[in-house]
Amino acid sequence: MSPTANLGLALADRGELDDAIIHYRKALEIKPDFAEGYYDLGLALAAADSSTVAIAHYRAALQFKRDISRRTATRIGVSRA
Repeated sequence: MSPTANLGLALADRGELDDAIIHYRKALEIKPDFAEGYYDLGLALAAADSSTVAIAHYRAALQFKRDISRRTATRIGVSRA
């Protein structure tokens, strides 16, 4: 995981969602195929009540990491197909 994404995680854990979202997006600019970054960004967006945008990021995570677990895909409400 990148230092930028790690900072995003720390900020999200503290409830600083707007700042966490900024850092997740920066991490994805640096590494556009970073599946976990899309997933974490999706979580932060969902927590910030941006569920429509969050779903798009969950789908991007699936695109880059096809081995995501069925349980995780079900929990976030997206199809693995």
